[in-house]
Amino acid sequence: MKRTIIALALTSAFAAPAMSYTFDPADLKDGFISDSKSYIRVKVENYNYDNKFNDGNGGRTELSDNETPLYIEYGFSSGYFKNWLGVDVAAFGTTMLDGLSEYRHTNLVDTGSYGLGNTSADGKTQQQIGVAYLKTKFNLDIGTLKAGYGKKRRYTSMYNEKVVRVNEGSSRGLDVSLDLGQHKVWATVIDRFQNFGQAEYLRDIMTYTMSEQIDFLALTGVNGKFGDVNYKFEYATADDYIQKVFYQADYTFKSIKTNVMLRGENLFDTGSKFEYDDAEAGKAHFVIRTNLSKDTTMSIKGTKIYGSDFFQFWGNPGTISRSMLPNVMLGNEIPLFEGEEALMLRFDQKLDTLVWPGLSAYAQYWKGWNAKHIDGYKRSEYILLVKQDFGKLHSALTGLSMKYQYSRHDGAGVDDGYRSSGNRVDNTYWLSDDHYRRLTLDYRLNF
Repeated sequence: MKRTIIALALTSAFAAPAMSYTFDPADLKDGFISDSKSYIRVKVENYNYDNKFNDGNGGRTELSDNETPLYIEYGFSSGYFKNWLGVDVAAFGTTMLDGLSEYRHTNLVDTGSYGLGNTSADGKTQQQIGVAYLKTKFNLDIGTLKAGYGKKRRYTSMYNEKVVRVNEGSSRGLDVSLDLGQHKVWATVIDRFQNFGQAEYLRDIMTYTMSEQIDFLALTGVNGKFGDVNYKFEYATADDYIQKVFYQADYTFKSIKTNVMLRGENLFDTGSKFEYDDAEAGKAHFVIRTNLSKDTTMSIKGTKIYGSDFFQFWGNPGTISRSMLPNVMLGNEIPLFEGEEALMLRFDQKLDTLVWPGLSAYAQYWKGWNAKHIDGYKRSEYILLVKQDFGKLHSALTGLSMKYQYSRHDGAGVDDGYRSSGNRVDNTYWLSDDHYRRLTLDYRLNF
């Protein structure tokens, strides 16, 4: 039924303008072809990931991954035929460089398969159509209306967890947006996820026991600015599962080159498919970002969890949606535990003038405390990333970049019985003495 409604809505949006146009092949050159963009992307990454995983109740697992996938993608984005109809298409292939990769080891036992999802389910090379999207736009008196249907990568504030592996997640759905200049209103309905990255049919927001799957997700929101204040508000719901809102506002004090931001999420309801109650929770961040010089930026972020836990299963909150274990480095938007408070300090440094053009780096430290119902609680994380844009060294190398990231996370604690009793998620899972290294060589040619 939902897919029928989506199809009818899209058909009506496209059909009305189409009836007033006659097709002339020469029109394809004007707009559709002349405003089109294409690219080829080649990426090689080496992941080295080792962690000691504790479940908070005495269980312990050691994991080790060392993968080097090769990823090649071609993409095409057209302009608009007759200024109203276009297409986006992208296809990719990815394979493992076996000589530079090892199968996953669990407690030092070879599993015989790769663990980070860079190949198909059976470990073989995979090819996919990552984007196949029909789009339209209309210039109205009040602004620009855009709509589209199909498969593409969708990243919003709540659906933006780009996975650390090569493969990028995509989803199928309907999008509508109205750009009013200073403000933009949008809505998205998603009914299928590609079976990598975010996982097919929302595998990452299943029930805690993984006995059911959620096959529908709707997001809507508005963003823009009032004077010098930027704002964003979003709402997300998954059928019979969970509802969540996101909010953000920021203001820049130009005289002291400092941006102040308030950002947060509220998880406020659960449906019949979510097996555990005690779901209402809130998460708030207060962020200060200051340009100490033209090359140095300092960021400080304070975080507070209130209400209850933001759900977690093997590092994946049962919300909308964080994918895969190695992507759960805590410097982003976690902590997750009720009452938990955290502080993050980060320095971004451009090294163009100090070393050579195109070199940059950042260092980040994160620490959490005061989590409720956890005995012996501690969590901390260090991240260092160095990046080189080779195009800044020579124009012939435009599009080529390399980066190295090292992360270390350490956590400990035992649930005091609160989460393991009653109808609650027992989510005290820890990445203890966790080390993650990633070396990336990326080339993108636009034409």
